[in-house]
Amino acid sequence: MGNPLGEEVDAFTDHADDSEIPLYQNNKGTIALLPGSQTGNIKKLLIMLQVSSHFPEYSFVAKAPGIEDDFYTMMLPPYKNVRHYW
Repeated sequence: MGNPLGEEVDAFTDHADDSEIPLYQNNKGTIALLPGSQTGNIKKLLIMLQVSSHFPEYSFVAKAPGIEDDFYTMMLPPYKNVRHYW
């Protein structure tokens, strides 16, 4: 069973130019945090976000199916190397 966001990640990476986005300059790479849409998986996103703070040399993109942008607006500010967008 795969993650339904796989196609979105492919589309994003095909069209993104990381050098033009300040968050992504001078980093080791970008890691996608892609939990599933079930409640238990959304809780795992919170753990993933905490782990991201231990890897400041990487950039992270967080996305879960069915989660509104307001959730990310509320959750992401403490995590300076994590963004939510495609």
